[in-house]
This record gives sequence, structure tokens and C-alpha cells, in this order.
Amino acid sequence: MDIRELAPLHVAYIAYAPADGEPDFHAIQACFQRVQAWLHESGRDPFFGLTVGVAYPEGGQMARYDCCVEVPASVQFGTDEIAVQNLPGGRYAVLKMAKDPRVIGPSIGRLYSEHVPGQGLVLDAARPTYEVYWEDRMEYCAPLLAPTATDPAAHARWVQHQAERVLAQVAALPQLGAYLDSSLPVPKPYSGAGAIRLIILGQDPTVKAPDKRAQIGTALNLDKRGSLLAYLAHVCNGLGLDIRKDVYATNLWKGFFVSPPTQIRDVDVLADSRDLWLPLLQEELSVFPDAPVLTLGEPLLRQLVLEDASPRVRDYWGYTDDWRAGETGPLRYLEASGNRLGRRVFPFPHQPSIGKLFYKQRLDEYIAYLRGAAF
Repeated sequence: MDIRELAPLHVAYIAYAPADGEPDFHAIQACFQRVQAWLHESGRDPFFGLTVGVAYPEGGQMARYDCCVEVPASVQFGTDEIAVQNLPGGRYAVLKMAKDPRVIGPSIGRLYSEHVPGQGLVLDAARPTYEVYWEDRMEYCAPLLAPTATDPAAHARWVQHQAERVLAQVAALPQLGAYLDSSLPVPKPYSGAGAIRLIILGQDPTVKAPDKRAQIGTALNLDKRGSLLAYLAHVCNGLGLDIRKDVYATNLWKGFFVSPPTQIRDVDVLADSRDLWLPLLQEELSVFPDAPVLTLGEPLLRQLVLEDASPRVRDYWGYTDDWRAGETGPLRYLEASGNRLGRRVFPFPHQPSIGKLFYKQRLDEYIAYLRGAAF
């Protein structure tokens, strides 16, 4: 099963109404053929686009089945039997299967009983299901609601499942597969117990000591006491936030590498896999549309900035060559138009860089700036 964003479709169709709710598959096939024949007789290509069935159940039976053939937007009128409509697109769970009645029913049953609840997905009752027909297979498409923040556990399961899917795609790339540690599960995102007001974004979960990696079950290890938790709790306190209630934390690269990426010299594992991971992060964070993003470290920042934006954390903290003499520049953040997330980003140094004198002296001032700019 895949999760996809399907485009809206403009279709010509015949609305088939089965007798007593029991569909006649030969009658359904004949309806598709009559739509295709009409397009051919009208001088149009009957195989211009997709062939789609749209089922409308009622009381456990099929009340109607629209036999649809995708047509160009210029087709606006049909006949007494054939009508024209627009089918909505959006987020769908897509299940591929053979066009075999012995397979179709059980496969769809498992979609609803196992895949959807197991991945924390929620069906969208406002949109219909689609059955897309190909020559040797079909795709059953169930409409999904976008992820929401109302159920953090379900959201976390969805993120982890999607991360495993992306991880498999990255592992299949010849230049990257050898640098992934697929023996460890993807850590779950960290989610506070209250309304999320701040997003903390890390790079990846790979710590230097291999024996410590198996102990990381949550992004940034924020479920455990440690120096990073203390650092970020200090930031949150300065913002008037509670890290246990108001924060969501995750990584852009969600799987483990065999070594920290900065120690891998043969290939740029971050740059080469960024575009596979980025869409998941964008959808993951979409449930918190108003929360600013705090990023940790320059390797991450370099992969987020667009061409005209600085990849150096210190440039957002007012660094000048004469900062020791008290001459500093203005504090600023990374504009939404200047980064790949399309959101306000406040770059922070990661450990151990926060121990550098410049950042130590400017930390509380930048926290106060963030509070004024975002809260």
C-alpha cells in the first residue's frame, strides 16, 4: 500500500445502478465500453487517460457505480446516458492488486482492517473511493484525511511507517545503501502533551558511539535526561514554553547511518537523500501550521536554505569580526521564502557548538529575539 496525492480528474461516465445492490460485473464492463465507444465516435481518444470506477455504497450494498473514463477539459457535455463530472483529488491510500475476484475482496478487507488502523490513518468520508483499472491490474484508492495533531500516538505511528518506506527507497540507491544502518528502527517523533507551539528540528539520530544508537527510541533523545534536553529546556523556558507540553521534535533524516554523516567522506549522504526525506517532513509538520521551526546545527541548515540565504548559523545571530569588542549585527531568522520548508526558521547551534564563546554570549539574547518575533 502506498499513500499518494492524486490529481483531480475530469471524466465522462455512466452511472450504473445495480438491481438489489448486487453488481453485475458484465454490465459494469459494458458501461465502460459504451463510454469509450461514444468518445471514439465523437472523434476523441477513448484511451486519453485513466479508466476509473467510483462506488457509492449504501447500507452495506452498492447503490451506484460510476463507470468513468478520463477526458480532456474541453469535453463539457455528454448524452442522455453519458454525463460529465469532476472527481476530487487529494490524499489517498492506494492498494495495487491483480484483477482477480479471488484477490480483490480479501485485499480490500485487509486495507481497512489492518493497513489503515495500523498506520494511524483516518478515512475521509466526504470523498469517494476510486478503482483505477489498468490492463493487467487495478488500484483501489481509499480517501484519507490529512494527518492531525489531535492524536499524537497515531501521528507518530504514521510518521514512523512513512519513514520506513522512505528508508527503503534510500537503501535501494546504489551510492547510499551501504551507508545506512537498517538494523535499527526509526525513532518516533517527540510530542509534548499540550498544544504544539514550537517545532525543534534535528538532522538525524546517528550518534558517534554505535552502542548508544539502539538506546535512541525518540527523536533527539528528548525522552531521556541529558545535555541536549537541558539545553533545549533552557531555550523553551526563555520562550515561556514547557518542553514537556508545547514542543514537537523530529529529524529530517529519520533513519540511522553507519557513522555520523560528517564523518562519511565518500558521498554526501545528506544532500543525496534530502529530496526523498523532505516531502515526508513537510507533511509531518503540516499539522502544526503556526509553529515556528528551531533548527539544530549547520549541516542541517545547509540542506534547508535556498540559494540566496546564508547556511551559517552565526549570520542569524549577528556575528561580525569585531563581536568580541561588542560590535554585533542585527538578529534575524530565515524567511519562509528562503528555505525548503516554506516556514519561518530560527537557526540554533547544536552541541558542542553552543559551548563556543560567541554563542554562549548571544544565546539568551537570541532566545528573547525569537520570543518577540514568533510568540
